[in-house]
Amino acid sequence: MYFYRRFDTDNGSGEIMMSMEDKNGFKTPALVSKLNGDSFEFPVLVDGQNQWLILGTNRGYPEQAGLYFSRHLEDRKWSTPIRLPQNINGYGLAFTASLTSDHTYFFFLNRHISDSSDGPPSREEGLFWLSSSFISKF
Repeated sequence: MYFYRRFDTDNGSGEIMMSMEDKNGFKTPALVSKLNGDSFEFPVLVDGQNQWLILGTNRGYPEQAGLYFSRHLEDRKWSTPIRLPQNINGYGLAFTASLTSDHTYFFFLNRHISDSSDGPPSREEGLFWLSSSFISKF
């Protein structure tokens, strides 16, 4: 089981945790290697075969925040996260990813906030989708 845990620190950081299940229930949660940094990270989408996951992060906000991909390695370790392509993260803060049940389409939310010199910032949000074929290229 993967989940987000917020720590009570000065910067209020949150990290991705994992807990394995055995016949006695879930084991003590542990931080997931290489996925956590000095910012908020949260699991968004975990492959059913535990081969890859997509995480959300606010690292490098606003330019580098968004959705990242990591592949499962051996011994419960994960590859260094790679930022998803420009067509997903290029328009603002992408988050909340999901796949259709047949894994054909990838859905995500995107929030773009732009500064306005003559008033409050404008905020555009939307639900977007595309073929999930890009995942196999990672």
